[in-house]
Amino acid sequence: MANLLTNYLGGKDKGSRRNSLPKTMASGSVSERGTTEYPRYSRDINLNTDRIVDGEANLYALLLSHLQNVWRDQLVLVPETAPPNLGEPLVMSSIRAYRYVTFNGLQYGSGIKHGGFPYCHGYIEGHVPVRIAVILRVKHIRPNANLPPLEHTCAIVQRFVRHPNTPSMPWDLHAIDLGIGVWNVDKLHQPEVIEITRMSGHFALGTVRYRSRSFWVSMSVCHDAQEPDAVLNVNAERNEEEDDL
Repeated sequence: MANLLTNYLGGKDKGSRRNSLPKTMASGSVSERGTTEYPRYSRDINLNTDRIVDGEANLYALLLSHLQNVWRDQLVLVPETAPPNLGEPLVMSSIRAYRYVTFNGLQYGSGIKHGGFPYCHGYIEGHVPVRIAVILRVKHIRPNANLPPLEHTCAIVQRFVRHPNTPSMPWDLHAIDLGIGVWNVDKLHQPEVIEITRMSGHFALGTVRYRSRSFWVSMSVCHDAQEPDAVLNVNAERNEEEDDL
């Protein structure tokens, strides 16, 4: 437990805390609740060829299915290879990837980008822990120029896998109060696409060794009780973003 709290605080060395979770949480604290804020820079992404998650998941098909459901009352969305008379195609150039976004005052980052990795873990739907693979913003231009573009921000995530044979842990009596979960190390469920508004908070994550076995341990973070570290100035953050693209 002590190691987990040390990881949460960013290490024993005070200088290492510049990328700690409290700073991450505080960096978006001026956002209005329910709003999503974006960094200045984004990049092209090809969901068919870019290596984003392990395995053979068809991420373009996952995103297409997600958007077909989100926009089902507004249009018929089809693959970009479909004949034009079948509907409006989801073209790859309409998809942009961000290294992080800020939602409800909290930053959530992409696990495949250097700048987003420190905050690529988060809760969805209360306290379901996930790893965020990539954050996407889609701007779909309508064939009818009189109709405004459709925009949607989402993330490709993978849920943690609960260990089937978790031994009794020293903190079991307080696990519910502290929001502690024990999970398989480096094992994740198949990727899924979720709307960014389903993100619901952060957690501290550490790897513990117990009875000759390793486990991931997640611990819920109380945002209101944290005293934020200093936030990097805007110019430094802008330079970091440019270097990261």
